[in-house]
Amino acid sequence: MTSSADRFDAIRAAHPGLGFCVYALENPGLVTFEMHLPDGRYFSFKAATLRDALALAFPPDAVPQYIAADHAPKPAPEPKAPQADIFD
Repeated sequence: MTSSADRFDAIRAAHPGLGFCVYALENPGLVTFEMHLPDGRYFSFKAATLRDALALAFPPDAVPQYIAADHAPKPAPEPKAPQADIFD
């Protein structure tokens, strides 16, 4: 089984354009995992453990919609039509 720290590091490596924050400031000891997108939006996930918070943010069998939309492959640009040249 992968440790929560290893999973967190793997998520960070897989999404270099995102910022992440983990903290446990609230009682009764919930862990908060935050994901910060480049456009300033952020999402918070709270659970009893870091493992559970990561599972909420990154379900093992799915890519969350907010990640998929921001990191979807971009279509290749259309080739430009050749322009007339004075030597034509």
